[in-house]
Amino acid sequence: MTKIDRILAISFSLIFCFSIFTASAKANNYTLIINQVRGDECCDVGLSENLKNQIEKLNSLNLSANFAVRYDALTNEKFSSLLKNSPHQIGGYLEIIPPFANDAQVEYRGSDDNWYQAQNAYLIGYSQEERKQIIDTFMERFFETFGYYPQFTTAWQIDSWSLGYLKSKYQVRVHQITREQLGTDSYTLYGGPAHYPFWPTNNWAMIPQSTVNPTMPLVVRQTITDPVYNYGDQSNSYTSQPNDYLLRSDDINYFEHIFSQAHNQPHNSFSFALIGLENSMDKDSQTEYFRQLEFVAKQVKDGKTVITTAGNFENWYQQHYQPFSVYSGENQNNPQEQAWWIVASNYRVRLRLSNNQLFISDLRVYSPEFSDPYANHKASLLGWWIVPFVIDGSRLFTSTSDLTYFSLRNDYLIDREAEYGEPSQLLIKKGISAEKLQVVSENSSIKILDENNDALFIANNTQLCLSEEADNKQPAIINSLISDLVWHDANNHPCWGFEKVEPDENLACYQSFASDNCLSEQRIENHMLLFPELKESKISVAKSSFFISNQYALANRNPLRVVIIPKDEDGNIILSEDPIEVSTNPTVDKVTINQPNPENGMIFVDIEHDTPTKVIVTLTVDGQKINLKGFFVPDCKTNWQQCVTHPRQAWWFLRNWFDDKARLKQEQLDKEAIFVN
Repeated sequence: MTKIDRILAISFSLIFCFSIFTASAKANNYTLIINQVRGDECCDVGLSENLKNQIEKLNSLNLSANFAVRYDALTNEKFSSLLKNSPHQIGGYLEIIPPFANDAQVEYRGSDDNWYQAQNAYLIGYSQEERKQIIDTFMERFFETFGYYPQFTTAWQIDSWSLGYLKSKYQVRVHQITREQLGTDSYTLYGGPAHYPFWPTNNWAMIPQSTVNPTMPLVVRQTITDPVYNYGDQSNSYTSQPNDYLLRSDDINYFEHIFSQAHNQPHNSFSFALIGLENSMDKDSQTEYFRQLEFVAKQVKDGKTVITTAGNFENWYQQHYQPFSVYSGENQNNPQEQAWWIVASNYRVRLRLSNNQLFISDLRVYSPEFSDPYANHKASLLGWWIVPFVIDGSRLFTSTSDLTYFSLRNDYLIDREAEYGEPSQLLIKKGISAEKLQVVSENSSIKILDENNDALFIANNTQLCLSEEADNKQPAIINSLISDLVWHDANNHPCWGFEKVEPDENLACYQSFASDNCLSEQRIENHMLLFPELKESKISVAKSSFFISNQYALANRNPLRVVIIPKDEDGNIILSEDPIEVSTNPTVDKVTINQPNPENGMIFVDIEHDTPTKVIVTLTVDGQKINLKGFFVPDCKTNWQQCVTHPRQAWWFLRNWFDDKARLKQEQLDKEAIFVN
């Protein structure tokens, strides 16, 4: 690219962005497009053809986008030249891969199997000095390539120190993190502001600041999430991402619903939607994404939204930032299923209407004193951001004692399976339909009234109020931690929660509070609920579980799978620091001890053998032996002679057949349960 070509391209970009910003001053419905660009070095390889097609499609529709470029695309002329010659805003995608770490002179600890995990792919897995080296290396290479530093960056999780460094040294104005999710792709971001951009505190990117923070970039969240069904969703399919909703065989109609809904928010002075797609996604996702862009272009033409760039939006938002926001929505096919995500300066509340019940299913506290768990700590396994709560209706249920991270469920109540338990909640009113509710917004507040104009619920920038007639059923009490909407420590001292203040007429009003330093202690004492990063510890044989999941396996086809769930003396799931030895009698063809599952610590041991036989598997853990019995069975369909001459083995085959049928049926039921009916 010649100097004249570069000047012309930059000039066109500035004119294009200025025209968008000018239009933005006339309309308050903003759409931001951020695509991630991966190179072809490794680690979810991106295609230059996909990047080229995305740019051409955007240009043909006269849509301006933002492209966050990863290091291997930044250093590859095949990718960087496409971006240099485009009119779009280019930013940095701070995803760490081996060549990037090597150039930054930082040890890369990932592998082909776990490169994507938070402790390998993002800055939270590195020391502060390493973070600085990584950022500086990226920024200098970006400057060499484009002649300027990026105005925005992307990383699905980022520690508070790195975020501040990006702003102070490189004047990064906008940073994109991922959506509200629990465990997806190794990143848990649970309890932060929903949907709308926000300025974070200096201590943690998940906690909003009540005013513009000049020392931190504006934080935006990847994709539009479904306000009704993304909460507690196990399927990872209720967002505007094509690859997400295609999992449910849904189509462009679903995207049109949640996009239009995001821009039809009656409770805010502006609306916002963020969409995008990686160039590493498959062909079907790329094709569906182009359908999305065509729909968005039509919305622009009809005057229903304005496309902006990250930098221009940050300019506008500095003058219009409000800490109080409401993100609401309803089911695409059933308007009786509704949700309101209300974010104030010191709390977040999720209000839900389901099965003719109005209730609070999620209530969290925000405090500028809450600190990022990775500020001075390297992530050792996955990434965990969980904002302190007093109600979490997606993990805590009234009829089960299994109150851990692994109990994730949506808070819908229609035809809910009894075995799931009822979500912990604060019930406001039963027997009420959407038609009987009046929702009023004024002066940074929202009011929910019944058909008699009686206030059922009021939220504003500092407190929330409930009708005194509400059925104040408290959430499930976890180990005596939560009572009266307050979380207590082991000595019954209040850590955070909501305390009653002087009520209005017929209302009970609450304001949040938080004690300093309590969160750090509780992340250790109650780590499964607040910081479930698994730690290496000594295994307790008595508290741990050892079993064979498929006791009858087809010889020469399927392995026997031994499952080990390691726990310590307190019953906490751990990563076992004790080596586990495996032997068999008789000796088998192959024994494979797999790496522990990073989310639940489970260890799988696969036993393979070619001939039918009974086998005793002996596990030696901390000097203790555990014996398990399994069977390699003949395939009577193809080797009926073996089964005729060995009737006991024929019985093993029947057990295998019945077990397989039962397992397949259960898997189907589990799969169906994941998706909301």
